Amino acid sequence: MVDNKDGTEQLNGVQVKPFNKLSDTIGGRNLATSLGDVLITALNSGWSNTLIGTATPEFFKIINQGTTQPITISFEINTPDDPTKTHLFDRIEIDGCAWGKDNAIGTNYFSIIGFKWLEIGNSVWKGTYTLQYDQGSGVIVNDGPDINLFQTGVNKAPHNFTVLGNSLCLYWGTQAIDWTPAPEDKVNVSDMRKPASDVAGIEEVNAKQDKIGYTPADDSKVVHDNHDGTITANNLHYDLSKTGLTPIGFYNSGSFNDLPLGTVMTAATKMTDGPDRVHNFTTTTFYFNSWGNVRKAQIAIADSENLMYFRVYTGVSWNSWTLLSDDSKVAHLSGANNFDTVPTVNNNPLLLASSLPADLARTRQAQTFTAQQTFSIAPVINDASKDKGDNQAATMADLKSVENSAWHQLNNVPLGGIFLYRIDRSSKRIYISYSVDSDVCIKSGTTIANFSSIVNSILTISGSYFQYDLNDLDDPTTSAFYSSVTKLSLSSPAQITAGGNVLSHTDVHASLTDKAYFTYDSLVN
Repeated sequence: MVDNKDGTEQLNGVQVKPFNKLSDTIGGRNLATSLGDVLITALNSGWSNTLIGTATPEFFKIINQGTTQPITISFEINTPDDPTKTHLFDRIEIDGCAWGKDNAIGTNYFSIIGFKWLEIGNSVWKGTYTLQYDQGSGVIVNDGPDINLFQTGVNKAPHNFTVLGNSLCLYWGTQAIDWTPAPEDKVNVSDMRKPASDVAGIEEVNAKQDKIGYTPADDSKVVHDNHDGTITANNLHYDLSKTGLTPIGFYNSGSFNDLPLGTVMTAATKMTDGPDRVHNFTTTTFYFNSWGNVRKAQIAIADSENLMYFRVYTGVSWNSWTLLSDDSKVAHLSGANNFDTVPTVNNNPLLLASSLPADLARTRQAQTFTAQQTFSIAPVINDASKDKGDNQAATMADLKSVENSAWHQLNNVPLGGIFLYRIDRSSKRIYISYSVDSDVCIKSGTTIANFSSIVNSILTISGSYFQYDLNDLDDPTTSAFYSSVTKLSLSSPAQITAGGNVLSHTDVHASLTDKAYFTYDSLVN
């Protein structure tokens, strides 16, 4: 490119007139100065006003010329939210606009409703809004150049986002332009008003450049700012928020396998391939590629407990996560593996076989006692044999079996005598036997025995109650032999009664028929 010294330049044999930032004011000149990256904090309630840039003096100069062109604003934001679905702010205003001041551009402002959003990538969106200029009152000396972003209780960001400084554009017209810094971003306004003789020409700049031995940088060997809080170096992508210089980033979706290099906070409850699905983890990913296969490693520390996991990647797949042991909860060897000293668990020494007494009983071997033994508690005998010799001790199970099959005497028999019973649990029967000397007349319904302390309820009964004369027992065939019989009956819930009347007689003995029994529902104990 050659400067023709007449306001034109020669480019590839063609004479062109470049855009002159010192004189041209309409048609793409950026009229906004940047403040760098500006963090917009999520609003909980009320409203907020954040300065994101300033309009240049040239902007107000054009207003004074009485222009009626449309005005366009554009900038980029880095946000975790989708601005096409969420109103992240309410409006962009210049010089206060409808909020007071002197309405340098009338009552117009850039409402969130009018913005068009284009997703650039890596959570970066570009917003553009063109409105028809409505000239308000004349511009005065005290006009404020502020470009403000307003949030309200209705239109507000659910999460923090950043207005990227190298993206703010304000220009007249409707044709979108790529961002270039306003001249005021680079030089002092007073310097821009110097005569042309004080401004270096292109040939002079090139000559001085040659003298200092300037060599253009190799693009493949420099660090690139991606303008989204990340940089690229050696084809690797680094997130500056994960360097420890700023608060670490947060991931709540996706896989642990795809986490970027560096340290991030991860919500494993909403992600896959993590150590568990219960905790959140501070996770650091390491990377090494100087060998044949890529090496990676990850360390994940739970955010609410003392839990640390790690795993490695050897170029094919990630290994399983390994939980590091809590040193306070494992056995410690105080010597070599041959236990030359006593190991401890929870600071308590283990009991070694060498420290046990020589005559200690071995529970899995037969024991022979040659002297009287005293036990603090009853010994337990596990004996499956059925044939027990005279010298074998009876087990509790043996005694219990004898007790269950034995006859028992019933207490508090109303008519006196001896009333015996035997319980057969397998058939839920109780066999009964009774013997009494009595000359009492038994009437129907008289209680013979009460089993309410033995069973809850008697269901059925089989057998009879009968009396006979003891004097005639030797020869019951004589006409003088006396006997009287009645069937046994029941009275709720567990009483045995006479089913009919039994006449009295002198020297009478009473008993029950053989194999008399009753059935029951359940035992009391």
